[in-house]
Amino acid sequence: RITRHLISNQRVTLEADGHHARVHSQVVLWGGDEADPSGPQGRPAKGPQVAGEFDDTLRWTPQGWRIAERKAAFLLHA
Repeated sequence: RITRHLISNQRVTLEADGHHARVHSQVVLWGGDEADPSGPQGRPAKGPQVAGEFDDTLRWTPQGWRIAERKAAFLLHA
């Protein structure tokens, strides 16, 4: 299975402590099958394609920002 998560319209709010942030974003998930032949426009999309929102809580670590929690709400499917 091949999947792509297209994430856009990120709205970031940095918490007062500077070590946490909240991010709200829009997401579209597409999927396909690697077994399908790839043509000039790629492979056909298969399975439910969904659109929704992510609400993430991020935490600053020595390795940089990391997602500590993700809540997903899917609003549409095809």
